[in-house]
Amino acid sequence: MTEQEATLQIRSSALTTLALTRHPQLQVRRSALADTTHKEVFFKGDEEDRSPRLLVFFHGEWKIASQKQAERVAKKLVNTLVEEDPPLPLLLAVFSHADDRGWITWVVKPEDGELMVQSAPACRPFDRVALDDIVSVVKDWQPAVSVGKRA
Repeated sequence: MTEQEATLQIRSSALTTLALTRHPQLQVRRSALADTTHKEVFFKGDEEDRSPRLLVFFHGEWKIASQKQAERVAKKLVNTLVEEDPPLPLLLAVFSHADDRGWITWVVKPEDGELMVQSAPACRPFDRVALDDIVSVVKDWQPAVSVGKRA
């Protein structure tokens, strides 16, 4: 890894943590499922073993000027992420380091008690509206998992 790539990785990690922890219900912690390119996200106040959780893979580029460019970057990464067969909902965060803007898209989304691989990235700004939606989707999925609906 070049120094430039390492810098992008460190900044992307920090921007991901910053964006996620802006939501009052979310916290990022080290875990066995997280590594240098993933964050495991927990919900505050819930019992750790029963807390809804999700994974966020992060990636940075020096400059991404639009949502369409973010989706092109995401499309290149999605196949590799799906091959890992994630055990939790998985999001992809893509950042432009020219202006610290971020976009987020589901890779594996919880739907009807199942984890569904998304057919194509649909990036949206990584903001509070997106975080509220993510929290809602994961919380709705969690009860289905608790009662054994998940395959």
